[in-house]
Order: sequence, then C-alpha cells, then structure tokens
Amino acid sequence: MKLLKFNEEVLCSCFIFDPVNNKEFTFNQSFESAKSLYQDNFKALDDGDKILLISSDVYLIFSFILSSWIHNFIPAIISPNLNIIEYRKIIKRMSINSIYTDIQEIHCNLGIPLINFKFSTESRMRNTINFSYEAEQTAIILFSSGSTGKQKIIPLSFNNILSNIYSFSQAFLLKEKTTFLCTSPVWFAHGLYNSILTCFFLQKKVIFSGLLSLFNASKLLEASAKESGLIYHLTPSMIPILLSVSSKMNTKDLPKFAYAICGTSFLDQKSKFSFEKIFKTKLIQQYGMTEVLYISFNNKPIIKPKSVGRPLEIVKIKIWNGKILEKNQEGQILINSPSFCGGYLDESNLKITNNEGYFITGDIGYIDDDGYLFITGREKDLIKKGGVAISSSEINTKIEGYEKITKAITISQLDENVGEEIYCFITATTKIKMSNLKDYLRDKLTPSLMPKKIYQIKNFPLNEMGKISREELINILMSKNV
Repeated sequence: MKLLKFNEEVLCSCFIFDPVNNKEFTFNQSFESAKSLYQDNFKALDDGDKILLISSDVYLIFSFILSSWIHNFIPAIISPNLNIIEYRKIIKRMSINSIYTDIQEIHCNLGIPLINFKFSTESRMRNTINFSYEAEQTAIILFSSGSTGKQKIIPLSFNNILSNIYSFSQAFLLKEKTTFLCTSPVWFAHGLYNSILTCFFLQKKVIFSGLLSLFNASKLLEASAKESGLIYHLTPSMIPILLSVSSKMNTKDLPKFAYAICGTSFLDQKSKFSFEKIFKTKLIQQYGMTEVLYISFNNKPIIKPKSVGRPLEIVKIKIWNGKILEKNQEGQILINSPSFCGGYLDESNLKITNNEGYFITGDIGYIDDDGYLFITGREKDLIKKGGVAISSSEINTKIEGYEKITKAITISQLDENVGEEIYCFITATTKIKMSNLKDYLRDKLTPSLMPKKIYQIKNFPLNEMGKISREELINILMSKNV
C-alpha cells in the first residue's frame, strides 16, 4: 500500500481550469465530488467491479476516476462520439458491471443508468488527505484511438502510470509552479494521462481545452499568458491553428512555454520552426503509445531533426529483424518498460511481446550512434507489391519533396495481379498538375513504388486525437470507384 499526501495548500489550489467557460476545479473539490458521486451512484458496487463512463465533462470524468480509486473500482473511460453500434460492440467485448453516462441520447438507446451529477461546492478544509493505492492494482482502462482498425482495450496499473509520470518529471526537471496545457480529449491517453492524471499525481494545475470541436486557441493562449513553467502537449493539427491566432496577438501577450511537446512520429519542419520562433521555445518531439505511455523525448542533450529523441531512463529499446540489430540498422522497435500494460483486456492470447517480454510496437526504426531513436514507418504501413515489401513512408517523403505539396499519405488496396496496389492522397498550397508531379516522381521512384493514382484533397480527415484517419481515406478511395 502506497500513500499520496495532499496538504491544505494543495487542496485549496486550482487543479483544472477551463478558459472557454471560465471555470475552475480545486483539488479539494475533486475529492468532495468523488465522495458525493460514490454516495449517489456507486454504493451497490463491489470491490474490483469494472464501471464504464461515457461523458465529455472533464470534471465528471476525473471525479469518476478518483471515486473509483478511493472505493476500489476499476474505471473505464470511452469517447462520447461513437455511435450506438460501436458502443454495443465494446460492451460485448468487456465484462462490465455498470455503465454510466450523462448523455441522454446514449442512455435512451442502451437502457443504462443516467448519472445526475452535481459538483460539490463545499469547502470542507482538511489539514491533509492521504490517497492510498496498490502498485499492481488496475488503475484505469483506456481505449486506443482506433485510427488503423479496432480499438484496443488497455488496462493500466498504478505502477504503469506512476513509474512513467515520475520518469517524465525527472526528464524535464519540472518546477514547483509548472502548469500543464491540455488540448486533447480526456477519454484518450494523450489528454487523460499526459495532462489530467499527471497533474493529479504531481499536484500541478492543468488548463483544459481538450474538445477539438470546442478548441478555442485565443482563450487558451489568453488564459495561459500569466502562467509560469508551462508544459504544452499538442498534436500536429493544433500547430497551424495556434500559429494563425498568435499572428494576430501582441507578442508580449503570448504564453511563456517551458516546454512544448508534440506527440507524433512526424513533424512538419516548417511549422515546427515557425512555432519555435513565435513562442520562443523548443517544440519537442515525443514518442509514446497508450500501451507503454511515454517512451522517448527529443529534448537533450542535443536535438536531432527527424528523431523522436532518447528513451526515458526506465525504457529499454531493441531493434529486431530476426535478430538484435546493431546501431543504424533498421528493424522492428521493441520496448521494455515498467509502464507497459502487459496485454489487452479482451485479447489475452494475442502475442504482443517477444520471449524476453519486450512489447512489439509495430513501428519500424533505428537507433543512431548517440542513442537517438528514429521512426521510419509502421509495419502495417508496409505494402507488399509483387512479393516485395515497400515502405509507404519512403513514398510519402519523395512526394512531399515536390514544390507546394504539404503532406502525402500512401495507402494500399488489394489487387489480384500485384498483391497490393498503391494510391496516394496529397494536400498542397496550390492546385497540383498531376502530369507534372508524375514526371517529377519518375526520377525519384522506381516503377514498383509509383502510385497508381494520386488524389489531391483540401484537408486530411482527422479522428478525435487529431490524427489522420486512414480508415476514412480508404472510404474516400472506395467512393471514387477505384
């Protein structure tokens, strides 16, 4: 049993602040709300019961989690933006004791109990609160974004979460007054773990604007202008929005970021440099997965372009291709870390580790002589054409070298003659003449790498996490009767 203490000063301080609605939630309120939530809804549950919440309310979500922890339940948090059929599929895959929501439409269609939840405004001051937990106990169940297929159901223990949080805090030497900015939905690991849970255990303030549909860059920047030691987690889709808004603001009114962290394996270098120039900070590339949480950061001792940095101290990485590879050799990325979840809830027989217990990430990359990790693609992104494995990332890079093209995404479809046929979607700052582009590519790509067709679209479809949805691109491709 381990204890986490909250003294009177911390309990009185702001935990979550919503600049859009000008609403704040103290640590004390979170404990009060967790208690009232249990009294009103959870009394009939037994220790170890799994309970599912469907909600978009960040205060409700965290109170739900904290109440579950205090009373020994296992909380599962899922997106409120799925359709009824998707909810039913997930419920069928899980052994759930109770389902809760504050969304009337979902309640009506699934026949589940509806939470009538009100936040406590009582200010019962305590000298200290001791929050206790078992290290190996399941702390939370999260769901992957499902951008490349079926959502994975991922249980994380307190040890998984806390070992990663404290390793992160050491890597970035967080100051006492550090404030986090959260711009991602809190029903995914990026928003919930990277911001809300991290701030709870480190007893820090988080400024929340995590609903993409409600993302208000102006209010977010305004609210954070006076904060010190800002840690900003963002996705690539947020960068152009922030650049556009900041260009209309006085530079004196812009926030002073201690660190700006972008969770992606690829960063547009032009946008990166523009962000760093305007906000006078480094935009640090981070590599992580819901199954393992933080893996590496490109923040010290030197920053290498196109690298995702060095692994955290708790993380061990191997590069594998039938055998352990040497430095600068490309292969599968394998991860060993105390933050690894160990497996999926409903797929216990699925082999996701090697014989040494290393997690098979599905990513392809290499480690250079200085110990920096480079991501070159995903195993699922390998296209098998004519019996040859082709990296879609290699094709994308060549296409993005053409003038005015800002982004290229290559996908494949089954073909009875060649195995898989290659197609590509691009975005650009102007209308691209496809005949000129193909002439350019003939000198860059071999015939086997040349896409059968290239489609220019205005914007790439994004999922809730701000990631490009390959599933939606496939739907677009099919709609073109390819």
